[in-house]
Amino acid sequence: MSDVLCTGQSNGSATVTPVGGNGGNTFLWDNGETTATATKLNAGTHSVTVTDSKKCTTKCSVDIKENNCAHIFPTATTCCNYLTGPTSVFQLLNVCTTVSGGLVTNAIPGVFFYYGDYTASASGTTTIVVKQSRNTASTILKPFDPQNLSNVRLLVDNCNSITPTSIVIGTGADAGNATITFTAVAGKKYIVSVKYDVKSIIGSTAPAGIAIYTFAMFVNGSATASSGSTGSVNVVKDCTDNTPLPSGTCPVARPAITGSVISGEPSISAYPNPYNDEVRFQFVSPKSGKAVLEVYDIMGRKLAVVYQGSISAGIPLKAKYFVPSLSRTTLFYKLSVDNKTVRGSLLPDKK
Repeated sequence: MSDVLCTGQSNGSATVTPVGGNGGNTFLWDNGETTATATKLNAGTHSVTVTDSKKCTTKCSVDIKENNCAHIFPTATTCCNYLTGPTSVFQLLNVCTTVSGGLVTNAIPGVFFYYGDYTASASGTTTIVVKQSRNTASTILKPFDPQNLSNVRLLVDNCNSITPTSIVIGTGADAGNATITFTAVAGKKYIVSVKYDVKSIIGSTAPAGIAIYTFAMFVNGSATASSGSTGSVNVVKDCTDNTPLPSGTCPVARPAITGSVISGEPSISAYPNPYNDEVRFQFVSPKSGKAVLEVYDIMGRKLAVVYQGSISAGIPLKAKYFVPSLSRTTLFYKLSVDNKTVRGSLLPDKK
């Protein structure tokens, strides 16, 4: 028997072994599976009915538990969120894909985070590798790529970033893996954060079923993942991303929506804020019209038109802006819907 890998998944398994009877057994699990081993069980109590060749039946049950794989999170997650939670609420369970012609043509959300922690048992040079693996059926998919070197981060237990000796993003057989080497202090907790680009699997051959990606930390060449560091995410065709954003007592990762739909003003949110390299916008208007979303630098120079087009009353729109490295300072955005305007500011992440 094996428990569900992560909260909300259906990959628990159990095997029934009949003793006695007349042979020729058939099996019927409560989820519809018809083999001695069921492999698609969710958390809870499950029953199986065994019928032998003379139609004699017996029934037994098994309890399947679920692991809280709180290591894979949505884009707005911070170190503070990871350490204080509630991580079981906002962990990312699914990456949703669109498939055409047998290939993955789109994937959402745009990015996700792996967070894990390690308490050093000894001082000295330490190497942590965040590896990803896939279930057999999904090896036709590409690995998820870390977004870039600046999004592979090492922090200490007060969530301050520290500079490691080296960071390496794997290629070839190590594609998708991230390696951090640093000088550890015995007894100190270190937090590793890796931001992955979901779009990196676009162009892969789509699997027939659900693909499961598993992420874990390996320390100093160990063949065994660090205890409690393993998390996973499903890749699912045509699902809906409804992962809630982080909540709790940490600094808000995105501002509250400005304006008021009730009073007839358009509304917009921008997150994460402070930002690193990419900002996501969500905006809505109480009236249909033409919308323009622009980003300006601190000198008032227009950097980009993030969105320009129609907007329908009450229907939220989403847009994203990748901030060029030379422009990552305090920025301002302006949403105009006909003669209504909403403004806001963005701060760079200095961690």
